Amino acid sequence: MIIKEASLIPFSLKLNSTFKNSKSNFSNRNGLILKLVDESGNSAYGECSPLEGFSKESLQDAEKELHDFCKDVINKSNENFFNLSYSTSVNFCIEQAFHSLLLQHNFELKSYYQQSKKIKVNAVIGLTNIEEAINLISQKINLGYDTIKLKVGRENPYDDFLLIEKVREIFGNEIKIRLDANQKWNCDEAIEYLLNLEQFNIEYIEEPSSSFCSNLKTADSTNIQVALDESLTDFQTAQEFITDSSINFFVLKPMMFGFEKTLKLIELTESINKFVIISSSFESAIGKSGLVFLAAQTKHNYAHGLDTSEYFVNDNCEDFYKPNNSFINFDINKYPPKFIL
Repeated sequence: MIIKEASLIPFSLKLNSTFKNSKSNFSNRNGLILKLVDESGNSAYGECSPLEGFSKESLQDAEKELHDFCKDVINKSNENFFNLSYSTSVNFCIEQAFHSLLLQHNFELKSYYQQSKKIKVNAVIGLTNIEEAINLISQKINLGYDTIKLKVGRENPYDDFLLIEKVREIFGNEIKIRLDANQKWNCDEAIEYLLNLEQFNIEYIEEPSSSFCSNLKTADSTNIQVALDESLTDFQTAQEFITDSSINFFVLKPMMFGFEKTLKLIELTESINKFVIISSSFESAIGKSGLVFLAAQTKHNYAHGLDTSEYFVNDNCEDFYKPNNSFINFDINKYPPKFIL
């Protein structure tokens, strides 16, 4: 397979409203789409959209790397498309596009992956007031969702408590509640708050504390499962935490690791009976399609964080993986989708 064309398409997507968590606010997503065309005329796409406040590289840095790649790759074969040394969002972009080309060339390769899966997704409720949060949860439940992730870490922790109490009071134990504190609390605060929340049957809480050691101590001090997200700063660190810690849930934003290394981390967790949750960092429909592929490779039935379609005023192309009744249907024979930009 020889690459004959490589080009970049910038995009800027506006969110319907500003999304708030305990660390940052953002109202739009900017990024780049890489388009590769091989000698047979097959087209494939990858997305690069580093998330400010999380990714180490800026979009400007990533754009320079991708421009260099586009110049270097023309008329090259596929030997060096994996194990790349670019920044992680660029690696994800190139690997997603190249992987999509490979699947179009080598139909036998598809048999290596999960053929089909109904991927369960959770709804996400940002740091809003109790009345609005309850209204949003009710809408999601009416659409078939039974796993709700609540952003917590309000200035007054009692407001978090009141919201969770109200959710259980209104919706009962039929729904699963996840929490995400985005490292808002120190260790002592996290333990104190979570001991008060144990009564509400929380599935897990993401990153309650400000360091890995604090999160580990928190996990050992409460009956609520702790999940890691921001603590997973690079591939090697993630490997070590998965292998050596008592943590069971690992929330991966593939844009932070690259496409291939996310696959490797999924394989590692599966081998030791732990769980990767694939989480969107508000990618466009193109980046999201890669996340759906990755989520389909997990063997568990926990919900993934892929319910982002409705957040955008307009996407850059058709979203082939919108949830239906809280599930995304994945079929390897329909991957990659036929995007039109």
